[in-house]
Amino acid sequence: LTKADILGKRDDEICPPDSVQALIQFKESVLQTRQKARFEFMFHSEQGLYLFDVIATPQIEANGNVTGLV
Repeated sequence: LTKADILGKRDDEICPPDSVQALIQFKESVLQTRQKARFEFMFHSEQGLYLFDVIATPQIEANGNVTGLV
């Protein structure tokens, strides 16, 4: 995968449908728990095997609202 393959795209536009659900669930968990977490994510594509070490941190505003992940 190149930067152009990834930048500006959603997870479901990059990862195969049978693999992306685990990544989405991980990110939803970080948003719900409001805790930084780490996740090793792997998927196969036509180009080969990809392994990602994902660290997600919730972005929390001063008023306590979670606005996204970093």
